Amino acid sequence: MAHDVFISHSSKDKTTADAVCAALESDGISCWVAPRDIVPGKEWGAAIVDAIKGAKVMVLVFSAHANHSPQINREVERAVNRGIPIIPLRIENVVPTQSLEYFLSSPHWLDAFEPPLERHLKYLTKVIQQILEGPETATEAFAEGGKTLPSGSKKSNRRRWIVYGSVGLVGLLVVGGVFLGGAYWFDSKQRAQNPMPQDVDKILKDSLTEPSEWETDAAAAYTSGYNKHTNGNLEGAIADYTKAIAMKDNYQMAYLNRGVAKVDKKDWDGAIDDFTKAIELKPDDFEAYGRRGEARADKKDFDSAIADYNQAIKLNAYEIETYINRGIAKAQKKDFRGAFADLDTAREIKSDYPTVYYYRGVMETGERNLTNAIADYTKAIKLKSDYADAYYCRGFARYDLQSYTDALADFRTACQLNPGHDYAQFGIYLARARLRQRDGAANELQIYLHERRSGSPGDWSSKIGKFLAGQISESELITAMTNSPSDELAGNSCEGYFYAATKRLLAGENSVANEYFQKCIATDERISQEYTGAASELAHLETSHH
Repeated sequence: MAHDVFISHSSKDKTTADAVCAALESDGISCWVAPRDIVPGKEWGAAIVDAIKGAKVMVLVFSAHANHSPQINREVERAVNRGIPIIPLRIENVVPTQSLEYFLSSPHWLDAFEPPLERHLKYLTKVIQQILEGPETATEAFAEGGKTLPSGSKKSNRRRWIVYGSVGLVGLLVVGGVFLGGAYWFDSKQRAQNPMPQDVDKILKDSLTEPSEWETDAAAAYTSGYNKHTNGNLEGAIADYTKAIAMKDNYQMAYLNRGVAKVDKKDWDGAIDDFTKAIELKPDDFEAYGRRGEARADKKDFDSAIADYNQAIKLNAYEIETYINRGIAKAQKKDFRGAFADLDTAREIKSDYPTVYYYRGVMETGERNLTNAIADYTKAIKLKSDYADAYYCRGFARYDLQSYTDALADFRTACQLNPGHDYAQFGIYLARARLRQRDGAANELQIYLHERRSGSPGDWSSKIGKFLAGQISESELITAMTNSPSDELAGNSCEGYFYAATKRLLAGENSVANEYFQKCIATDERISQEYTGAASELAHLETSHH
């Protein structure tokens, strides 16, 4: 049964837990509480695990009994690991044990040991309603790290991450969670650039006192900025966040979200300044450190990014996206051993998280362990059947192994799931061309480019498409490549030389193809699909030569 709240309590506090449940459900907030909601015949532990997994918020009825209960400790740890907000309702004036304090870092407890209990339950209901009625549920925002872009913004079909290749989490390493675009779509930040919702601590804290008029005006400006941000109006969002800060210069969330908006505008320095201010205002905010790390990674300052990720992990050792982003940064520094270690830690925290397996596949591909990469992408797809980027990356791994039919099937599935995926469409061209369907491949690509809705008519990926489809010459592609912005030059050169080499190879001009593949390798963009593709083609050429 679907529910909003999981009520964690000691069996000795059942009367209070039942009162909490009744108060919340009387206001339309659905609850799960044991033993009432355990289905007869179902194993107790499995029922608890499933119930926590399905909750948006946990209410902990905290007492001396709960304080020393191993079961309560396990439930709280499970909720923390899943990113579920926890509201401790303290019904006795006791201090949490060290093990519970480790997980319950919020200083904003709801003290309910002064009667009457009903008054405290009304306040609890108000707090939970605020959490559930936000732009995103707390569970989505914290567990998934906001991996989708604001609904109104256009996510580049291939967003390069730092080294122009997010997360969102998001460069040369494409970041985007995808090997999108001939290169890995490392969504630079796993935590894509969504404005951050007010966190639970802030909701609790702001509910304690009646705000002054100027604070109300600042909140109104902030809310306006948040709404504009989620609708893709970055300029308007930044202006409103700035108004909020002018009225309340310690408005930490406004600095944080203004930094997020600046990242979306590629104003890395401005974003870093805002995240730094957010950290000054709230030194224990792991999210601010993580965001600043992402912005620094976008500037290719990987050492500083890793330092920020280290601090974020020190503050919150259970944020999966931070481990993934640190792994990406380490991979950019060619530290694949460290990158795999971070991904393995993320997998230990949440073994059924498809993004972890996706990035493991990316790393395995970077190391040219293509069979292992395919296994990881397949696992990601098993966990998330509509994972377009995983299909795309698996398709390229299969392409590199010369399994062109299987590669074509994966590329087509990626395009079906994401019709605006330029690089999956390029993959279709490559696979069809290798299957001796070159004319049909070119015609299909021309139709796609004519109907293309993603990106802009003159962007880099459109030039690759036009080159493959025979609409511009090789020299025009290379000219566009060499005129790329400095922060995109290496990544575009890797791609440009790969596709130029592939067309030469298809024309039987192996010598020139070999030269271009070598130039692709010389860019040292090891975490890009084109790089690994070039390495594979050179190996095949060497084998055929002998």
